[in-house]
Parts: sequence; structure tokens; C-alpha cells
Amino acid sequence: MISRSQRFRALHALTTTFVACTPLVVVFTLPAFDARVEAQATPKPAAKALSFTATINADGTLVRCAPNAESGYPFGSLSKGQTVTVLETQPGWVRVRTDGEVFNGWGGYVPALPGVALSADGKTIKITGTAPINAPNGSADFDPDRSWKAVGYLTTGDELPVIDTVKGARDTFYAVPLGPKTSGWIADSAITRNDANTPAAAAPANGANTGAAPAAESTTTAGNATNDAATTDATTTTTTTTTDATTSEPAKKPAPKAEPPKTPTPAMVARAKFNEVEKRWQSIQKNDCSMQDLEEIREGFLAVNRDDTALPMTRRNALSRSTQVAQLMELRTLRSKANQVAQREKLEKQEAADLEKWLLARQQYTAVGMLNASVVYDGDRLPRLYRLQDPVSGHTTAYLMEDPELKLSSMLGLVVGVKGSENFDESLRRNVITARSVAVLQTAGDTEIAAPAKVAPSSGVDEGDK
Repeated sequence: MISRSQRFRALHALTTTFVACTPLVVVFTLPAFDARVEAQATPKPAAKALSFTATINADGTLVRCAPNAESGYPFGSLSKGQTVTVLETQPGWVRVRTDGEVFNGWGGYVPALPGVALSADGKTIKITGTAPINAPNGSADFDPDRSWKAVGYLTTGDELPVIDTVKGARDTFYAVPLGPKTSGWIADSAITRNDANTPAAAAPANGANTGAAPAAESTTTAGNATNDAATTDATTTTTTTTTDATTSEPAKKPAPKAEPPKTPTPAMVARAKFNEVEKRWQSIQKNDCSMQDLEEIREGFLAVNRDDTALPMTRRNALSRSTQVAQLMELRTLRSKANQVAQREKLEKQEAADLEKWLLARQQYTAVGMLNASVVYDGDRLPRLYRLQDPVSGHTTAYLMEDPELKLSSMLGLVVGVKGSENFDESLRRNVITARSVAVLQTAGDTEIAAPAKVAPSSGVDEGDK
């Protein structure tokens, strides 16, 4: 009769040889053991993944999206004493179904891809193709844009309730509850099997042989199989626990407990608001947007900063953005004022230059002004007269007698200088000039004063001040 320690050493040697060598070598290297050990050395088809129940033996047990502590980010945690259903085992890890009372309220993100149709009321989605259910990234504030690992897939005909519609920086996501089609990974050292006769390890889903495969098959032996199966299972359990201690997370520093995302958390909602305002800011900051648009964006960032449910980083980012928008608004205001001052200075310089020009012109001419026809003294009922208007104010300063040789009608609307004799007319209350010469001082394109429109006279008196 072979003792338990001898069988453990034989099984360990068998497992190592089975992985490294061919089946023929396995049979050849174990002639000294009894029929039960030789029967274990015979290669068998890989066992399918067997499901069984287990109990969580440590608080803060992380549920990951992949059997890897580096690339498989956590999307929730379980507490000691909770029961899970194991679907598959791998060295150091077990895959559990994320369905049932323990996972009630947990959620995932379904990207709004073609084939994912949102109902009219926005409460359900229906699948007409294939769509992943991505695990919320607990290491990245459950940000949907950084939650890329699928923990399940939906197929044609599937219909799920929508917890919330989340707008990411690039895409839209639907937050849906986890269910029978989703699963996660837990370090196998964090569970205790509820059934002592359950196989210690099953073959991986892809059918590849691993060091745990002989242990899964060791329960079927010839003769007195019951005692041997129990011994082998206990040995394999000890081995698996040791492997997890070296491959999974260190036991000295328990992983931080992540709250399962029952529904999109207030922090996620605040982050979504920030992303929405940020998207608008990025779309208009290079364009010539209005001050009202900038004010609305600034208020949006400030609202996120004042939200106590937002994460500190989100609030800091919102405050920084609001300060940036406020600085842009202040810069635009200063530029506008600078332009106004420059324009005013330009106008003042031009007015001073024009005034100097008119003063010099008046010294050389009897009168200077813009030449226009009189609407009263139009040559029909009364003699034809022309009037001179001040180029700045538009007031009528004098009248000119018509002289066919001077061709005054060709100078209408132009600023002219007139030389001649003048007499004050009591009826017109203006000087009447008999011109000897008329010179054009400024063309119509150079002056901002347009000729007044011709209107019907209201009395026998001419235009008065205009």
C-alpha cells in the first residue's frame, strides 16, 4: 500500500512530466507505482469547465475583467461570506458568474454601436447584431471611455433595461445591469469551495492543457476511488492556494475595496457633465465665438466645480477650465476697449486735420463747403441758387448765384472753395456769393458727408439751417 506522501510525490512528478513530455514518456517513467497511479498517467481528453459554488473568504475581494492583476482592471469587490458560482478555473484564478443577489445592481457599459437600438422612451436597448458589455474601470473613476474590457457579449434578440445614457468624450454608452451573459475573475485564494468533492481545477475554456488538468481527472480511479479522490483533491487544493499566493496580489497589502457600480454614481454623472461642457469648449475655442457662448461655458465648468458629488480631480479640472475661459473673456474685453480707444484717437486726429484744413482753406477762399442745389430756388418759380453746406455739421453757410461758365451743376456733392463777392440777404438770412472761381477741394469718395436728399419745400423760405 502506497502512503499519502508517496502518492503526492508521484502525482507531482506525473504532473511535471505530463506538461514537459509526451504521454509515452509518462507511462515509461512510472513503472514502480501501482495500477491507480498508472491509470492517472494515461492521457485523457481535456475536461470541460465545471460549475460549483464557493464562499468569499476575505473582505474587499476584487472582481476583475481578466485573470491578470495588471491588465485585468477591477470593476467591483465582494465581501467575506458572500456566495458565488464558479464557471471556470485557471491557475491562480476562477471565473464567476456576475448574476444573482450578490451582483444585484452591478452594471456595465454597452457602446452605442450599429446594431444597438435605443427604445423611443430611452429605457431599453435591443440588439440586432453583436455588442460587448464592457466592465466599468474601477481604476479610472469608472470612466466609460477608459472601460474597454468586455465581460460578456449580447447577440441578436437580446433586450436589456438601460440604467443611464452616458456621453463620453468620443462615444455614447448605455449603462446596463450585469446578468447571466457576463462574468468576472477572482483570485482562487479568495474563495472556499462549498462542496469538498468538487474537482480542484478544470480545464481552461480554450482546451489548452495546464498543470491543473491531472488534478481534475484524478477523481476517476480504478478500484477504491473514493479515498484516493478525496486525498488528491485536498492535495490539489493546497497546491492551487500556494500558486495563488505567488501569482495573485500580495497578501500583505489587501487591494482597496471598490464599490460596485449599482447605477452610474453621482461622481460619474458629474464627470459626464464636465465632459459635455469640455466637448463644447474644444469645439468653439478656436472659432470667433460670442461672449455669451463663453459665459455659458464658464458657468458650466463652475457648476461642476461646485458639485460636491464630483471627484476632487474633476472639480479641479473644472475650476482650471473656468479660469481659462474667464481669462479669454477678459482678453477679448481688453482688446475691444483698446480698439475703441485707437479708433477714437484716429477719429480725433482726423477731425483735427480736417479742421486745420478747413481753416487754411477759408483763409484762401471767400467760403468753403459742400456744394448742393437749392430745393426752393430751383430755377422754376424762383431764380436758381446753389448752397454751400458745412462739411462737418451739414449746416447751410451761404448761397451761390448761378453762373453758366462755372458749371456748378457738375460739382454737386463735392467740397469746393469759392472766391468772389458776397452780400447778406435778409430774406434768406444767409450770404449770397457771386462767384468768380470755384475749386474742388475734396471728392465725394474722400468725404463722409453726403448730399442731402431733395425734399418738397414747406414754405417760401429756403432750407434754413440745413
